[in-house]
Amino acid sequence: MSQTRFKMTDFFSRLACSSIIVLLFTSAQGCRQKIQPGHYEGSLLQRISFKYRIDPVHLNVINLGPDQFEIRVTGQNLEILETALISRPKKHQLLLKLEGFKNGLYLLRRIPVRDPIHRSKCFASLSLSDVSLCYHSGQFFLRFLDSQQKPTFTISGSLLKDQAPIPLEIPENYELENSVREALKKGFDARISLEHVLQARGNATAAWLNLLPHLTSNLIWNAPLPNYISVIATLEGLTPFLLPTWWMEGKVASLNTKIEGDAHLIQQANLASTVEQLFYALERDSKILKAYQRVGALAVQIPEIQDWVLPLQNAVERVLKEDRYALSLALGKYNPDAIQKVIIGDEYEPFNQAKPLNQLELADWAHRRSFELDQIEYLIQISKIKNLELYFTWLDPSADQRTSLGLNWIGQVPVSKSQTRELEVKRDQLKSILYRNAYQLALEFNSALDLCIKFKSREEIEFKFQEINSTFQNPENLSQSQVQHLKTSVQSYLADLAQYETQLAAYRIARAKKDRLILEGFFEELMPQLPKMVPAFQHSQITL
Repeated sequence: MSQTRFKMTDFFSRLACSSIIVLLFTSAQGCRQKIQPGHYEGSLLQRISFKYRIDPVHLNVINLGPDQFEIRVTGQNLEILETALISRPKKHQLLLKLEGFKNGLYLLRRIPVRDPIHRSKCFASLSLSDVSLCYHSGQFFLRFLDSQQKPTFTISGSLLKDQAPIPLEIPENYELENSVREALKKGFDARISLEHVLQARGNATAAWLNLLPHLTSNLIWNAPLPNYISVIATLEGLTPFLLPTWWMEGKVASLNTKIEGDAHLIQQANLASTVEQLFYALERDSKILKAYQRVGALAVQIPEIQDWVLPLQNAVERVLKEDRYALSLALGKYNPDAIQKVIIGDEYEPFNQAKPLNQLELADWAHRRSFELDQIEYLIQISKIKNLELYFTWLDPSADQRTSLGLNWIGQVPVSKSQTRELEVKRDQLKSILYRNAYQLALEFNSALDLCIKFKSREEIEFKFQEINSTFQNPENLSQSQVQHLKTSVQSYLADLAQYETQLAAYRIARAKKDRLILEGFFEELMPQLPKMVPAFQHSQITL
């Protein structure tokens, strides 16, 4: 027996010594700083005519052999700007050869530096320290100084993982309905929220399967020694279904799955609403830009009008590009220019067929169809389960001993009940916010609808353009007063068209917000489990 114990002790002693030796060897290897080959990202600084210029550069460090490296510095167009060859002729010395902006051969000697964090190694020229090279794991810095110790040329870089090129999408035309469906599947936020749902489902499955007997470390160590202590220790492994807290954890995990499911639907609904609103904004800006281009093509003959139109046209083009960038990101595209043109398609409720919204009715539908309220109801259920779990935690050997049976309940029970009441207050607050948002949205919708109905029709605006077009037929015969009148007519036409398209987009965006609030339109297919609005959503005149 003693011989066996001696062998076991000797074994563990050797194991400990081997671990210490490996640890010391690894530490020594980690402390030894070397220039690591790979892809670096950094910057190149030059002083030209007493002015500094900094350019981002790519750096490729290549290992040519023992203590020999080549550093290639390339610009944004992958043109080689500088090449550095580094070798070690002697211990504590480096030989640096540069070709490019700087040409020359420099012998550098190791110099002491105070760097307690990275423990960098630095080398400087043997003369006036006008050239220095410092490096540590994953970074290096090459610097040239003038006689006043001011930098004239520097190259710095940080080691990064070499990234594969991103496949950019080909610009195409996008139709609204298909784009919404694509965003729900390929949008980054929607894909992330879907993973949260899958994780919650897996956790719920694991929580319920944990009720079956399973292998634990307590079971391995205590099963061969049957006594009342080992029985308690192995209870969670052999008969976990006897512990009430484990059943409660399964119920909580199932509720968390529902919470994440609602969060996924909320994320999808928000994404669909964002895509729809961006489509309407792009349609508005495209129509306004087209009008400016039409006028600009005519105004070529009259420089006074053209000089006024071109800056406004450029401003609209910039806004249009920003809208396209935002839409491409919402659709999960890598290429910001993936959106070539947007197509709205047939509208299910154009403004000439719409009726004003009733605030109370809209708020009631929003309240009945709110996934946010469902979420907080699930949280309240979880809080109540936690309240009940507090009375059974002391039976679980693996539970937190600070929730044991004792006088600590005097503080823990009121806290647990207060947390439930807090969630109930937040639920009431959310209901109030829902009603406020519905009332504000009804005002926004009704105001946009009223403006669209009362404003000039598209035919009237186009008729004004036809008059302008006919005036431009003979620009050389126009007097200065006629040119000024023509400019006023152009201003009026562009202002009317911009106002018309802006009001139409405002109505469409308000309608998209309304559909998101009560889950109509594109959202009925997204949430088929909701009750259908039968009879259809009743629009009635609002009385203020």
